[in-house]
Amino acid sequence: MILPMTGFFLLLAILGGIMILLKGSNAYAARNTPASYAMLFAGLCYCILAIGFYLLAFRLGTVTGFVLLFFVPFVAALAGAIVGYRTGQKRLASAKS
Repeated sequence: MILPMTGFFLLLAILGGIMILLKGSNAYAARNTPASYAMLFAGLCYCILAIGFYLLAFRLGTVTGFVLLFFVPFVAALAGAIVGYRTGQKRLASAKS
């Protein structure tokens, strides 16, 4: 169950990283940079926290650990997407000036 969910967010991180590299070389495509950063940060935040809480849940073996395992990474993905989008907007503004 956890592998397909983590695989999707790993794909987001990989595609976001590739898109950032491609957008950096093309000035006309730079307007889509915030979406690329949002994909990268959402994928990375989810994967890091999902793996961390996965290890924590099995180390503690409590119900709280398993609840955190399923709810906190989604919040982290949302927060990572917001932070990534804001970072992309700043990058876009600095590229225009």
